[in-house]
Amino acid sequence: MLYKFLIKQILKLISYIILVLLTHVPMGGGPSSSSGSSTSSTGGIPSELYKQAREEFDSRYETPASFQLVYRDFQIIRPLGRGAFGSVKEVKCIHDPLPDYLQTTNPTDSTIKSHRIALKIINKKSAHKMKQEEHVVNEKRILQALNFPFIIRFYFSFKDNANLYIGLELIEGGELFRHLRDSERFDEKKAKFYASQIILALEYLHLLGIVYRDLKVQIFTFLLNF
Repeated sequence: MLYKFLIKQILKLISYIILVLLTHVPMGGGPSSSSGSSTSSTGGIPSELYKQAREEFDSRYETPASFQLVYRDFQIIRPLGRGAFGSVKEVKCIHDPLPDYLQTTNPTDSTIKSHRIALKIINKKSAHKMKQEEHVVNEKRILQALNFPFIIRFYFSFKDNANLYIGLELIEGGELFRHLRDSERFDEKKAKFYASQIILALEYLHLLGIVYRDLKVQIFTFLLNF
């Protein structure tokens, strides 16, 4: 069954990942690119591309950007979900002027409007109680530093006395788990298509020296026009 095939491939990847939540290894901790060959030892990826991606990631990770935003700069559209120590809401920015990194063009009349954003609201007190402060901060810094088409886009982060806020790309197509459940099975072409995107995203993270433990079909989401 192709469902079992997909799960088997994901489990193989899980076995490869070190059992820590999220960690960052400084430049040089990933696959070696010091040889004279034009490709690295990681399956034919050009070493110069690996080096460029790694340097860009390290620069953004070590010197996180700051964002001059507050909670009242956003209009709440709807709740999206709740977690162990926070919630996620769909919002749009109403700050005037609208920051460049939150601007998108309306296709109908070419006007500028705010991206639709998934705002993750993390309660500091709850995170402290569960001893998750380090993981929360590391998650934010890593998300800010990543740049890959199959990994959710980071827009901004800010904080106040009560919460840490992380603005992420809003993905509305639903979870891989739900689509797999509704379909009962994927045909081989579709299974390979989805699996390849997962593998490419994980390969990118591994090249940067990042490992991720919580790998399951519920964390993968679809764009509406997939």
